[in-house]
Amino acid sequence: MKISEEIIARKLHEKYIFKEFGSLSTNLILERPVFFKDEYCILNNKVCIMYSDYIPLKSIDLKSSLILSIGPIDKDKLYSSNTLLEFTKDTCPFELFNYIQEIFDTYDEWENKLQQILNDNNSIKDMVDCSFNIFNNPMIICTSDFLLISYSSIIDEDPNLEHIADPDKIYENSNILKLDSEFNSHRDTVGAFYYYDHISGLMMLCINLFDHNRFTHRIIVSEEFHSFYPSDKKLLEYFSKYIDLMISKISILTPDFNYTLNNIISSILSEDLVNPTFINQRLAEFYWFSNHTYFCINIKIGILDIQNLTVNSICKQIESIIPNSCSLFFNDDIAVFVNLTKFGGDIKDVMSKLVVFLRDSYLKAGVSNSFVGLSELKYNYIQACISLDIGRRYKPYQWIYHFEDVALSYLMECCTKDLPPHIICSQKILLLKNHDKEHDTEYYKTLKIYLENNLNAVKSSKLLFIHRSTFLYRLQKIKELININFDDFQNILYLCISFNILDKSEENKLKTIDYYE
Repeated sequence: MKISEEIIARKLHEKYIFKEFGSLSTNLILERPVFFKDEYCILNNKVCIMYSDYIPLKSIDLKSSLILSIGPIDKDKLYSSNTLLEFTKDTCPFELFNYIQEIFDTYDEWENKLQQILNDNNSIKDMVDCSFNIFNNPMIICTSDFLLISYSSIIDEDPNLEHIADPDKIYENSNILKLDSEFNSHRDTVGAFYYYDHISGLMMLCINLFDHNRFTHRIIVSEEFHSFYPSDKKLLEYFSKYIDLMISKISILTPDFNYTLNNIISSILSEDLVNPTFINQRLAEFYWFSNHTYFCINIKIGILDIQNLTVNSICKQIESIIPNSCSLFFNDDIAVFVNLTKFGGDIKDVMSKLVVFLRDSYLKAGVSNSFVGLSELKYNYIQACISLDIGRRYKPYQWIYHFEDVALSYLMECCTKDLPPHIICSQKILLLKNHDKEHDTEYYKTLKIYLENNLNAVKSSKLLFIHRSTFLYRLQKIKELININFDDFQNILYLCISFNILDKSEENKLKTIDYYE
């Protein structure tokens, strides 16, 4: 493996005292050392060891080599671009030569290990661990949406490093980082770069990986043990090529890479899978059976989560909070299906686990009813979406909306989907409404309260703050006006629905007025 002038000089400082002339390059271009013999030596990109008495003329190209001089040298004989390390005359050239060989051996051994891991189809973690002695700082590899896929084993061994690979901590930090303009400015950065992490107070050395120009992964080295060396950027770029190859190889070697519970459910929701028998067979492979009880949660996410690709991280966090659940990004929101049978509880138990997460993440959720079997997954997803949509409009201050609580509002909205409220409602109660306006009566309110209280005259009169005889007089007048039959269930049901539709219509009008005012 080729290494840089900076690496060689830094390693030599551990054993030798010498003077440096010129700027030490961090480019990995130097090959193993040679002794300068005469002008016929091939010295391109070499570590060139020579005695100062035998310094060649400028006509011999040493510009791409690192010159190690034993004894003081005449600088006029060198190009200004030459990098020179000047050792004392008593330095043993053979010991110097062997020591430099050992430096190269270290990096050759690293390269060989990376190549062997790649060839033997070992894990990404093996690559990370064999690189610790090169960077001497812990490393993590995560996806573009902060999902941790590998990290240095020393993180598990050192309690002080646990925060680096803690999924909860990573998710918490991701919510902060996605608002950081400096962090987001590096999403398309090619090559290694430094980033100062204000959360940990440490410098991070990072490099992005891309798939067809799409940012997919990031390798991060944390400055936990010692400050970064200038050549670490080039070494990380070199290392990233092996990680990139390993990720590509894993995708190729696992043809069932996309054969996951998430993707199966996504196919059901998008109606790519519609055969009930086939659906049951596919889900049974994940121990989700047709006799189990399920329910669905639909979670509204923000535009920042979509722009910063943190949706998958949110899904994984939800799955860690709720055992036996499956979370997926669908139609710009997150759909969560929970197997209540395997979970061992009911909807209330699940939502009690999730409510703090929703509140802390500023997320809102619609919740479906529970159901048995797999044939109604799509309909229960729609139920959850309806719960979220209607709940957010009528009670925006809540975090969670259950379908049972919004079902009546949904039915009322369905009733007026094709016809306006005053057309679809009972003309009888509209007649009462108009009569009240013209004659300053309260027949509309009286009938509404009477129906709401199950035709209980005593309770209704108390709520209206009128005497029972006054209430009965009003009721008689109402019967004369609209010819109502309180023994006809269908008629009473129609009147109740009409009152609800008109009430919702009035609420929407008031909201519209408040909005424009």
